[in-house]
Amino acid sequence: YAANNFFNVIAWNYPALDESDEYNNEKNIAIATQMKNAGIKVVNLTGKNLLVLNTQEAIEKTRKIIKFFWSQGLKTVAFAANNVENFNTDFTQIGTPDFSDCEGFIGFLHWDEPTEDDTTMSKLADLAIQFNNVYAGSDVTYMNNLLPSYAPYFQTTETNWWGGSSTTLDKAAFKAYVKEYCDKVLSQVKGEKWLSVDSYPINNDYSLHDTFLLDLGVIKYYAMQYGAHAHVALQSSGFSTADNDTKSRIPTEAEMRMQAYAALAFGMDSISWFTYSPSGSGSETFYTFVDNDGNITDQDSYDAFTAVNTELGAIGAVYSAFDW
Repeated sequence: YAANNFFNVIAWNYPALDESDEYNNEKNIAIATQMKNAGIKVVNLTGKNLLVLNTQEAIEKTRKIIKFFWSQGLKTVAFAANNVENFNTDFTQIGTPDFSDCEGFIGFLHWDEPTEDDTTMSKLADLAIQFNNVYAGSDVTYMNNLLPSYAPYFQTTETNWWGGSSTTLDKAAFKAYVKEYCDKVLSQVKGEKWLSVDSYPINNDYSLHDTFLLDLGVIKYYAMQYGAHAHVALQSSGFSTADNDTKSRIPTEAEMRMQAYAALAFGMDSISWFTYSPSGSGSETFYTFVDNDGNITDQDSYDAFTAVNTELGAIGAVYSAFDW
């Protein structure tokens, strides 16, 4: 894969940045330094401070943020569209932003957890065509992050969002969803493409969601079939909703390490951690070790996160030298 898409450790959600001095100020440098010290290589520009790329103002601010993070040695992924359901009045009026002048820019996450319906897949395919108009043949990445197999869509009995398990999983339905996405969307991309899923296996009672390895295996299989970079988002935070409190603690160092090495064992080409600082979702409560101002609120968990990422950084070059 392209040199700038070398095995990366990515962090979802960045703390709030100060816009002064083109973002190149003491507060922001401290935030970037703290992320680098934690072993992060790439910042996913999502979360509470997401800039929706549907105005020129937001695009230019994002350009400045990309350039700032690169000046601090961090690459970036931009969240390109904010609402597939509002597709025609949102992102398409502006078109795919051209960040080809920005070093350290890996590419776009276009949508997080799209459903399997034909309308959504068609709209994501349209986004791929827009992407091609700007980036065809380049090493800039097109990506959507798919639903995990424990989502209710793939369960034979009704469950809450994180309630699915291998005993109620319709494996054929999950595989069909991933294949449909590859056929209808990923196959349209004329450039670098990532096949991504999130799978958060850590429960409060120290048990594991037993669909985790299936998610890794299915994503890697189809990534190989369609010539894509295999990516998984892993769990580094706790989160809860009004009707589900089964994942509301931060994983331990051992649990983070287990996830990371399982991903490597299945041949993932990169990983990301959800989430570094709190997300912007109004329906969920997040438990992170860094707050939205960039303050470390749980030093032990930050140190655990750092230890695991430091290990990954030490073996990344050797790992990526092999064909998994």
